[in-house]
Amino acid sequence: MFFDSKGRIWNWGEMFLAKFENGQWERVEASLGPYTQVIEDAAGNVYFFGKALSYWRDGQTTANAKLLSFPWERPYLRACLWGADKAFLFSSGDMGGVVIDLNTLNVSDVLHSEPVPRDVLWRAMGRRQRGGVGPRADVPSDIPLLARSSLYDAFRDRQGDVWVLALVSGTPGWRYIRVRAADNGLEERPETAAIDWGAGMDGRHKPVLCARDGAIYFGGLRSGEYLWRDGVLTRVDWKQGLAINQTQWVYEHPNGTIWFASRRMGVAVYDPRGVPGTGPTSPFQTSWEEYPLAAGATARDFEGRLWCCLKDHPGKASRWDGQTWTHVDLGSGPIQELRGLWIDDLQRLLVWGFIEDKSVWFRLANGRTDRFPDFKDMVEWRSVKQHGVWPSIEHG
Repeated sequence: MFFDSKGRIWNWGEMFLAKFENGQWERVEASLGPYTQVIEDAAGNVYFFGKALSYWRDGQTTANAKLLSFPWERPYLRACLWGADKAFLFSSGDMGGVVIDLNTLNVSDVLHSEPVPRDVLWRAMGRRQRGGVGPRADVPSDIPLLARSSLYDAFRDRQGDVWVLALVSGTPGWRYIRVRAADNGLEERPETAAIDWGAGMDGRHKPVLCARDGAIYFGGLRSGEYLWRDGVLTRVDWKQGLAINQTQWVYEHPNGTIWFASRRMGVAVYDPRGVPGTGPTSPFQTSWEEYPLAAGATARDFEGRLWCCLKDHPGKASRWDGQTWTHVDLGSGPIQELRGLWIDDLQRLLVWGFIEDKSVWFRLANGRTDRFPDFKDMVEWRSVKQHGVWPSIEHG
């Protein structure tokens, strides 16, 4: 599910594309496949990259406008808007990327990033091996940077640049490559190799936030939280007394505070404004508050309020408005566990939990709580979870 900047809601499957606008759904047949990626350009047009390219542009949906052929055998697509009118696509875990001009819908080689054919790559590496490099020779450095790097994840910053998490051949550890939109330049960011992503890349999107003030926050998947500003990466973790680890979500509250949430260790809140009257003594190592009793998923509603479940308020959904907590009683019996939270298109909070080992749904809207016991259609739930709706919605 995708929410664009105009308030439209998009949903899709392998063979269809649907748009919700003005209280009505519009559905068309579209060949998308299992790994569809969605991009909204600067003009508000929405593009869907799957087996074929479908798009919504100038008020009209065009399905299957162009068949797509990618240079990877089994592409696990990832995509980002690059600049104002280009899409950068790659297959997670594979080398190279593809740029598509959204004006012409044609492939552009402006970055020289397309993967090198395997036979060419093997011959090049074979030459290195014969030169004494060894049985696991690195890809020759004369091959363009992105074409010789395995790409895993990416995000778009507020300047329109794309940051790609990559394993560069011949360089230890994962690091980001910044793909600049202004001049089509590439810059490796070696300082980001210090981010602890845990045991490795597992296909999930990394928790990253590009804040309004230009800073970039990374939620560590094993230990610590990270702030990148002006080329400097700062880390805070247990050494500074921060308990949270294994971060899954990073949000920015309208008041400017930064929220890190973990399924296991609760919620930690960082205030970039520092301590009133004194200011922070370190760029990223003061002005923290933690709520270690938080558990389960975290969701942000349309008004910027954050929802979670607190262990000291069992059976309730707790909301933080930036100043105070509000605990909403779900009006049910002893709840074993509250596992999922998200906000639907009508701004209703949906909660998923278990009572006596049976799955139960709750819906909160307009001061009323509805309960839906004995929910059995877990196939649909798994499908929603795989497409990134759980535990919080994706905003364009």
